Amino acid sequence: MRGEEDSRIIMETRVSSDLAFQRQGETIITWNEPDSIDLALSFQESDGASMIWDLIAQHQAPSANVHADEQLAEQEDEIGPNPAAQTMTSEALPAVEIGNLSVILGCFQDLTGYRRERAAMAVHQQSYLPKILQLFEVVEDLESKEHLTTMYNIVKSLVLLNDSSLIELMMSDEHYMNVFGALEYDPELADKLRVSHRQFLQSQVVFKQVVPIENAALLARIHLNFRLSYLKDVVLPRSLDDATFGTLNTLIFFNNVEIVQALYTDDKFMSDMFRILHECSSQANSDSIPLQRKRDAVLFLQELCSLAKTLQQVTQRQSFYSGLIDKGLFDICASFLEHSDAIIRMSASEILMYTLQHSSSLLRNYVMAEKQKTATPDYPFLKSICVRLLTDDETGIQGQMAEMLRQLLDPETMEAQKDEFLSMFYEHCMDDLVLGLTGEKYSHKNPHNRNFARQHICELLAFCVQTHGYRIKYYILRNNLVEKVLKLTKLKDTYMRLAAIRFFRACVGGKDEFYNRYIIKNKLFDPILDVFKENGPKGNLLHSAVLELIEFIRKETLKSLISHLVETYVSVFQEPRWGKTFEPLLLKYDQLREHVANPPASMAGAAAPSSASTERQRGRSRRFAPRWANKTGDDDDDDEDQEAYFNAEEDDEDAHKENTPTTSTTASRNPIPSSSQSQSNPNSKQYSYSDTNPLFPSSSSSSSS
Repeated sequence: MRGEEDSRIIMETRVSSDLAFQRQGETIITWNEPDSIDLALSFQESDGASMIWDLIAQHQAPSANVHADEQLAEQEDEIGPNPAAQTMTSEALPAVEIGNLSVILGCFQDLTGYRRERAAMAVHQQSYLPKILQLFEVVEDLESKEHLTTMYNIVKSLVLLNDSSLIELMMSDEHYMNVFGALEYDPELADKLRVSHRQFLQSQVVFKQVVPIENAALLARIHLNFRLSYLKDVVLPRSLDDATFGTLNTLIFFNNVEIVQALYTDDKFMSDMFRILHECSSQANSDSIPLQRKRDAVLFLQELCSLAKTLQQVTQRQSFYSGLIDKGLFDICASFLEHSDAIIRMSASEILMYTLQHSSSLLRNYVMAEKQKTATPDYPFLKSICVRLLTDDETGIQGQMAEMLRQLLDPETMEAQKDEFLSMFYEHCMDDLVLGLTGEKYSHKNPHNRNFARQHICELLAFCVQTHGYRIKYYILRNNLVEKVLKLTKLKDTYMRLAAIRFFRACVGGKDEFYNRYIIKNKLFDPILDVFKENGPKGNLLHSAVLELIEFIRKETLKSLISHLVETYVSVFQEPRWGKTFEPLLLKYDQLREHVANPPASMAGAAAPSSASTERQRGRSRRFAPRWANKTGDDDDDDEDQEAYFNAEEDDEDAHKENTPTTSTTASRNPIPSSSQSQSNPNSKQYSYSDTNPLFPSSSSSSSS
């Protein structure tokens, strides 16, 4: 061993047969010098340790190798001795004969760690695989079930050696058919359940080329990848260990990378492919081009985009999709989305989803540029996505369209085009979705498809409430959107009722006073609680959804909603069938009223309260007593005090107004105003819009006074 800098000798040991070398783990080799000194050599990588271990094995006597293998067996915690496995790395593998099948199986079965590497190396060096597969042909001709089972286990053990070069050799054009043939004789399957892999691969698997591939090496790589996937997913899914499964996935992954790079960098191939795609898309619903040819073209493009996900560098994927878009990818997909064939429409939607997963700005830029290319004032591509969501006969395509809209409308993925794109969507496309929701337009003839589209629209609207700020607020106010959505609670389908409640929950979940005032003014809890009462205490999902909504309001202390719920629906909450379910809400209401009647000292000010102030507080505490609280016989004195308070109330309020600036608002003085107070002035405005939003001018509850 020499130093890296000055190449001086640091340690020198002569490898001889009397030294007992041991390999500990994957990177450490230990031995004992003649003078009883224990030494250890540690490697940074296992490859270096394997190379030195092989050199030691070559220079030592066979007996020393056997001893080393025995030590390795102890370290790997193997159960029981395996003499055939102990000797196979130092001696030639058994002769490939029918009489030696059990011995051959013992050489490859139940190996772990380093022994797998040694076994795979022996198979390569002695060209053992072709001999095994030739013997399989002989055994199959003899129709010996016992020998065929042994051949199955031998071939399976060769796969489980987890050597990538050996697996590729087994899946080569020369050997793959016999390998799959041997793996047909799985002893765990009955004869009537045995799958004929060779017959399937020969008669049913057809390799289609939309555009001829002239590169022979690339063709071989494509075939190899298919066989590897078939081996992993069909032939040995139950038998593969985690290491071999990972090796197969790695081989497939890197093969896909090579295939995609070879195809999209071939200018002639890409030009021919898009020429065919444009021909098919320009006559999408014409019979001049066979339907199968159109399917093959769009399915090939879909497969190519799917494989592009394996490109590791972002610049490679960007170059790939930019090249496809320059050749007219989105125009082709827009045409295929209108095709009458469901397979073609589904493939086109999948292609669009792949581009969105890479970068949603690519499709967003296309939509914005479409108006400049067409004479129509609308945005036909985006509107077609909305209409396809509402009218398509395939629920899978409806789901794809909904997810596509969600990704396009996600503000987190938008850059400079955010305001322009969202304004365009609310102006040109949102009405179509709402009309489809209410059934006024684009109503599907199939109730299942119609409700499926409505469900997705509810989810999309909830997403808009959570992310779009003032735009969706303005749209809700102008179009009474929440009322339209809550009409779905009248349907008998529970999943549609839940979709409406989820949208309502999103409105409440923002903890925005705009939505709270809107809900209170329009009494939008009515349909929610009607459904709740109709459902009863069944403990199902609908019951839980309403309870979670009310519990959220209580935990987050949404004062206006708590006051509205208790004062308006107390009779519902006190029904005996609910038990103590709503007691926390009623208690929260009491606490808030008590807080108003007796504010903390820090809020009352440093000065001691006057006698008049104390009297007002006493009266207010009685005035704000919960309406649902039951009176007792001890309340007579309180009633007299309360009557005296109301007689003096007007004088107190007049004196207070004289000392209060005219710019203050009534709402700021009462943390949870009662519903009767909010309706005392019919001319007062019910909403207070955001001062920062030019669409919503600021106003207060006292502005009309």
